Amino acid sequence: MKFKLIGCCFLAIFSTYAFANKYESLDVIKQKVHEFVNDKIKKSNPKAHIKIKVSQIDLRLKLAKCDTSKLKIYQPYKRSIEQSSTIGVKCYGPTSWSFFVPIDVEILNNVLVTNKHLQRNHLLTLNDVKIVKLNTMKLRQGFYTNYKGVIGKLTKRTMYKNRVIKPNSLKLAKLIIKGDLIKITAANSTINVSVKGIALKGGKLGQHITVKNLTSNKIIEGKVVGKKEVLINL
Repeated sequence: MKFKLIGCCFLAIFSTYAFANKYESLDVIKQKVHEFVNDKIKKSNPKAHIKIKVSQIDLRLKLAKCDTSKLKIYQPYKRSIEQSSTIGVKCYGPTSWSFFVPIDVEILNNVLVTNKHLQRNHLLTLNDVKIVKLNTMKLRQGFYTNYKGVIGKLTKRTMYKNRVIKPNSLKLAKLIIKGDLIKITAANSTINVSVKGIALKGGKLGQHITVKNLTSNKIIEGKVVGKKEVLINL
């Protein structure tokens, strides 16, 4: 009786092992999908904190064992991995099979938001903004990740506290107004000379405007580089 019991236990264990060896592990497939998505996103978002949820695969699915070299994880549609909601899994073995796995992705990045209520045409300073972690997958209209992109720009409209600052909500400030007394800097790799001048035209950051050198009375063109500052490259 004892030998029969041991024999039955051995048969049960062997049958379980044979069953597991016959079919592909759904947990392993889920892990491979997770790794595939994570690696893809990391390439374009190296500093982001990524959250990936791979949906539960139907446990009734019995997939023939697939050789590692024949198993392919892929994006079924021509879109960025950040916009993908489905990942394909396919086996190219003798008994081929394929199916799709739904995924949900959150990419948490540093995002600039307003630190207070701001009026229209407000000139942004460091005190007006702050950085928070947000899921940028939901920010379809764009966002800023550092202060450099927003400081010195004007708000196009009223903005409430804790609102994401979008590129289309800002505009360049006019740093020089026609008639302003300005600083003209002429520079190259070895020389840097500054003189006073008069702006003959208004301008925003990066724009080229005509100015008058008050020392030589010459009219020249320079690039707006700051508040009442123009640069002439020699």
